[in-house]
Amino acid sequence: MSTSNNWLNPYQRSFNDIKAKLISELRLQIPEITDYSEGNIFVIIISIFAAIAEVIHYYIDNMAREAFLPTARRYSSLYKHAKLVDYHIKSAIPATVDVVLYKNDDTPIGQDITIPLNTEFTSSDGKTWISTKTVIWYKDSYYVTVPLVQQKSVGVPDRIQLGNILSPDSIIYITDIPSDQKYVEGSMNLYINDEPWILVDTFAYSSSRDKVYKVEIDEQTRPYIKFGDGQFGMKPEYNATIEASYSLTYGSAGNIATNNFTTVPQNIQVIDNKITINNVIPATGGSDYETFNMLKNHIPLSIKTLGVAITKEDFEAIAKMVGGVDKAYANYVCGRYVEIYITPDGGGEASSALLDSVEKTISKSKVITTSIEVLSTHKSQVFLDITITGKKSFKSNDISNQVKKALTTAYDYNNSDINKPLRLSDIYALIDNQSMVDYLTLNRLYQLPYPIPQKNTSLPLNISYFVQNINPVTTGEEYIVIVNTFFANKHYDVLIQKFYGGGSDNRILGNGSYGEVINVLDLETQTKIIFQITINKPSENLDYGENDKYELTLLPMNQDLYPLSYQIPIIENQNITLSINEVV
Repeated sequence: MSTSNNWLNPYQRSFNDIKAKLISELRLQIPEITDYSEGNIFVIIISIFAAIAEVIHYYIDNMAREAFLPTARRYSSLYKHAKLVDYHIKSAIPATVDVVLYKNDDTPIGQDITIPLNTEFTSSDGKTWISTKTVIWYKDSYYVTVPLVQQKSVGVPDRIQLGNILSPDSIIYITDIPSDQKYVEGSMNLYINDEPWILVDTFAYSSSRDKVYKVEIDEQTRPYIKFGDGQFGMKPEYNATIEASYSLTYGSAGNIATNNFTTVPQNIQVIDNKITINNVIPATGGSDYETFNMLKNHIPLSIKTLGVAITKEDFEAIAKMVGGVDKAYANYVCGRYVEIYITPDGGGEASSALLDSVEKTISKSKVITTSIEVLSTHKSQVFLDITITGKKSFKSNDISNQVKKALTTAYDYNNSDINKPLRLSDIYALIDNQSMVDYLTLNRLYQLPYPIPQKNTSLPLNISYFVQNINPVTTGEEYIVIVNTFFANKHYDVLIQKFYGGGSDNRILGNGSYGEVINVLDLETQTKIIFQITINKPSENLDYGENDKYELTLLPMNQDLYPLSYQIPIIENQNITLSINEVV
């Protein structure tokens, strides 16, 4: 026998709906009552009940909404969802950056200099940075690159005492953290009665004899130490003394711009103080405790992968869950090889320290036969030249501002993705749908990919592009010369790949030296292509070694753009050229 509830449907729960339903039921149950004016005592009581019921329904709906991850709106709800699936909520992630030490006089250093792991550096704003690995500056080199992370150790060399175990189930909060700093994820080294215990993300794989602990973040983003329950992880003994060392960071405040290092560490200041230090790329990847949006994205990824990388999507998901990583893209050959391109939180270029962190994390999850390489993504600049006829009575400045805002919003960092195609039809539709635009003509659309260095090369060069007599390549078509990859040295070989509309290609080879005009011969047509490539040294005037290698590409204009796997297509104001026709 089935029953049904005819009282209220899910959409009739407002004060007026409930009140009307109650009055209707009262008419049926007590027909003797005929006065239903607002002053009647029964109507007053019904109004009170209806108001209370409306509030109760609000809280019921709110609880139902917060019970599901996609609809949850509160950080506390996401916190509970994370605990439900044993997701480890990350604490703060320090920013990372590569700094360059170089000789001012463009001469070799003259002696080997070892820069040890954990060497302290100081940025111009007074923040402490430490090197993430031991680096040797060889005597015949002009410069050396040192990877840094923005953090400062606490309890080194002498451990600090956190307290005593007063209960087998007690938790220990990490106190005395300055208000502008945060605990660094994974930096805790814990000792109980002078015996080291092991930091883990979960107790799921621990036995009752394993001396393990977790560092978790509560709903108020306060870090605390938690021990096992005696079944999964050992319980510490009563009144045991806890000592620790850990690191603190400024989190997102460590994402500083270029040219923010001026002080060379004292132990490296040799050779008549002729060493200069600088960061030629911004510091990136620094983030505070996992935010609401981070948790909403990361919790499903952790369930999906279960910490194992098998498919292309698994590699991308695990990379995104690494602290400091925002976006990830994988080129994948099943069971053999995977290239993973990452973008740090906030955009920009990933430092070598962040790349190493991702590689270490994924190495624990991958199949043993799969080799991996982790690389940074870069911004691909998209250039537009458009002629627009506006609708009647709209001014040029207003039309221009509306169109530029639409383009830069639709194709900014947040709305773009790695290897995301940019289609002509989408550009046309976006602009044509603006309220001030009547019709448009797209004169030119092309991209200049970031000239990404090859492996083991970290210094970006400033590349300027200048093209002459390019039309003889394919009559009637316009091309742009771009630099795809290079080694940062003084001499180079030029490799040019020409793309035709039908998809075929032929290779054009040439040789050149620093800053000269290159005459490149089209091996198919025997036609010379004359262009100039200017390679500007960075501000520190570094010199480069031998055997430069460059790869250049001729790309046709006004076609759909398909960026390479390491690029994120971005449209910026300075790369938009608009010609506006007003209609009076």
